[in-house]
Amino acid sequence: MANSFTQLYIQLVFAMDINSILPNKATRERLEKYICGTVSRLQSKVYAIYCNPDHIHILISIHPQVSISKLVNKIKSNSSKWINEEGMANSKFNWQIGYGAFSYSNAN
Repeated sequence: MANSFTQLYIQLVFAMDINSILPNKATRERLEKYICGTVSRLQSKVYAIYCNPDHIHILISIHPQVSISKLVNKIKSNSSKWINEEGMANSKFNWQIGYGAFSYSNAN
């Protein structure tokens, strides 16, 4: 794929389990940085990320050899494990099953 060119911009939205609320802004900011690292390791790029107390929005450009489902799976599994290991949530942290993925053109 030496001569391939793609511009795949995707907004991902997914929620935390009803019992999984991150307690404060500093914790949410740490999570945003951690997720950016996970996305980068999958040869993709984060353009914007915001972690609300109960859900998250991520605008990314995705590498053409990485599927959206694989990317979301890695983000969710790695981050929930990290949050629990770091003791960052008030109780056991989980993401809800499922996600939203919305595509955007470069002009948007």
